[in-house]
Amino acid sequence: MLALLRVRGFRLLFSGQIISTIGDMFYAVALPWLLLGSIDTFALIPSVQAHNQQQRALVQDLLRLGATRIYADYWTCDLVIFLSQEQIICSVLNKQLQPGFDRYLPYRAIVHSDPQSSYVFPVKSPQAVAIAAKIAGIHYRLTVVDNYDVYQLVQAVHRFSERVGAT
Repeated sequence: MLALLRVRGFRLLFSGQIISTIGDMFYAVALPWLLLGSIDTFALIPSVQAHNQQQRALVQDLLRLGATRIYADYWTCDLVIFLSQEQIICSVLNKQLQPGFDRYLPYRAIVHSDPQSSYVFPVKSPQAVAIAAKIAGIHYRLTVVDNYDVYQLVQAVHRFSERVGAT
């Protein structure tokens, strides 16, 4: 056997065969993981579709409420701006209700300049708890839509209702 290893062609054949065998072993391990991953992915499709539908419903409900200038957490902001095709403009507030990371800074000025801006946070999120404490005693109306707390100034709600009723 050692004499055969001195022959260059045999060494190449032998090393190639070892590499091929190792590759076959990796394939035997990887294929079941690929199949399990695919099955898990397909199993998640209904829940992802339901989540996407809930996100679209949130945008429609915000538009119905007239909440087109809002403060929200980062992920809600990004989602709402995108899904509404910028019909709803959002500025990010962090957990301490301080300005957060806005992807497009002019949105912060737009929302801040609107005295009727609403607050939209996931129910029981740190921001929802903080805003509830901060605006206690101020005339805000709380509406829970699609698992989000929506706080709107009462006078903003009345003005929107008057505009809708006038048409």
